[in-house]
This record gives sequence, structure tokens and C-alpha cells, in this order.
Amino acid sequence: MRTVEQSSVIALPAAEVWERAVSEEGINAELAPILRMTMPADLRGRTIADVEVGVPLGRSWILLGRVLPVDYDDLLLAELEPGRRFMERSKTLTFSVWQHERTVEPIDERSCRVTDRLGFELKRGVSWIPGMGRLATAVVGFLFRHRHRRLARWAYTARMPTPREERLVNNEALFRAANERMAAWEEQHAEEPAEPYFCECAEPSCREKVLLHRNEYEQVRSDSLRFFVVAGHEIPDVETVIEEHDGWVVVEKDPEVVDLAVATDPRSKSQP
Repeated sequence: MRTVEQSSVIALPAAEVWERAVSEEGINAELAPILRMTMPADLRGRTIADVEVGVPLGRSWILLGRVLPVDYDDLLLAELEPGRRFMERSKTLTFSVWQHERTVEPIDERSCRVTDRLGFELKRGVSWIPGMGRLATAVVGFLFRHRHRRLARWAYTARMPTPREERLVNNEALFRAANERMAAWEEQHAEEPAEPYFCECAEPSCREKVLLHRNEYEQVRSDSLRFFVVAGHEIPDVETVIEEHDGWVVVEKDPEVVDLAVATDPRSKSQP
């Protein structure tokens, strides 16, 4: 049996990548624009995670350029570990054995490793053609490198902040920068047990202040993703409240805007 393996780090959580990878939309997004894979009637609108293991699922057609049939795949899901791994073991027009195992392993909360292992045997009539084994291996390797590039590109696009998210982070960053200038004024720290700082919410017209001790301020500033705001000024769809205090809270920015939050931090080494 000939084998091919392709492994890539994908910059999204494992659960999100798994959900994409086992759906018809996700599979065809990886194959595009070279191929499209039809789904048997019983699989339409479902995912691999929804089917019964060991039961033939029907015939899927492989379409070159999304329109021209060039192969078929009599699908059978041989093994399944929901959220982590599946193995397809099927027969096609070209291969007497087609085995595709995909694993999605978390690296941390924000990234994972996707690995595809392919095993295949050409049908007898095809295998007799000189050089067909090497050609098939090269084609399968090319196709799965292409799929991994497409998957990585989708993950990058999925993480990109929307214009609204960018605007909100930039507004918060302006207040953070103003507070950093205030914190640098030596006379402000002379005798005061607590010091007033601008609320770092996303509303540009906000002029409310938050009273913080110097150690509280420095604790928030130690993480580029964290801001302090007046209680009630947080925006739940772009940030998460991680600490609650008397009249103010600490929020942490969502993964989609991590790069922007770090880049606008005056204390970040990544800032130009």
C-alpha cells in the first residue's frame, strides 16, 4: 500500500477546526477550485460525526473543476473519535483501497494540528500502467498539500477582526495610551492611595474615571489583551469580563482581535 502524510498547524481552536473539517462545506472548501465532492443523499446536510460507523454511506462523485466527473468514492466510515479523529476506508474508480485518516489535536486554546494519513492501492488494470504508482502518489500528495493550504487560509480569514471590532479596539487603545501617559506623571503618585484613570471602554465619548491603586493598574497592564472599564461599559460580543471589582471590571479581548490589541499596547515590543 502506498502512503502519503500531510500535517499542519492551524491557528484556530481544535473544536472549531473539527466542526469545519467534517462538514460538506468544509470538505469542498478545501478541495476548491480543483475538485468538488458530491454527497450521497443520506449525507446531505449532515456531517461525518452524524453517520453510523461501518455502514456503507453511498456513492460520492469527484468532479474536476466542480463539474466534470473523474472518479467516484463508495464511502464508508471505518472509525470515529468525535471531535478528534475519523478514518474513511472506501473503494473508488481508481483505487481498490482508499484509506483516509484525519486527526485534529489541540496544541493550546487557540491552535491545533491537523494530520491527514492516506493509504491506497491502485486497481489492477490501472497499476499495470508504467509509472502510475508514482503518479498517483504525487497527485494525492499535491491534493492534500492544497487542502491544508486552503484550511490554513480559511483559519486566517476566520480570525481576522471585522471593521467594527477594529474600531472598538482602537477606541479602547486610545484610552489605554492616555492612561499610560497619566501613569508616568510622577507627581500623581505622591500621596494618593488610589488614582483616577480613564475608563478604557470602546465608547469614544466616555469621560468616566476608574479609581485604581497602582498595583491594580499594573496588574491589568501586564497583559496586552486586558482593559479596565466602568461596570456596564463592557461589550460581551467582543470581550469577556474576567474580574469584577467595586464599580469597575477587567475585560479580556476575544481571539479575533489579539494581534491588534497587542500591536496598540505601548508596552508591547511588537509595537512599531
